[in-house]
Amino acid sequence: MTVSMPESEQARFREWMKSLSTDNTKQCQRLVVSTVYGIARRAMMFAPVGTGALKTSIHPLINSNRMGGKVYTQRKYGPYAEFGTGSKVVAPPDVADYAITFKGRGIRQVNNRAQPYLFPAVRIGLMEMEAKLNLMGFKKV
Repeated sequence: MTVSMPESEQARFREWMKSLSTDNTKQCQRLVVSTVYGIARRAMMFAPVGTGALKTSIHPLINSNRMGGKVYTQRKYGPYAEFGTGSKVVAPPDVADYAITFKGRGIRQVNNRAQPYLFPAVRIGLMEMEAKLNLMGFKKV
């Protein structure tokens, strides 16, 4: 799943970035990197602990230009832990389209409750990043 600004915001952000000094650009890069690492740390904190395998499989990855990144898990069951299974699926409206891609085919009935760990971490990280960008001078429309 990719989380990004809408295209119009991306265009405004690119224009704003062009107006920044080298120091401010580096400050934005540091903010992006710290946000991605912060999301990964929170996801590990929020991850359900059975054997600990899910928690230890969460990793951040920073883009080469340091202006983007992703947090991923190496466990295929990560989304099922996040959203639940069977009758206990919980798909928040902002990620429902993504969550539905993990819906089972009804082969067997497994009802595990949702234990959100990644998307709560993403929401918190993005709110903090937006607040810091506002302090730096980038204002959302």
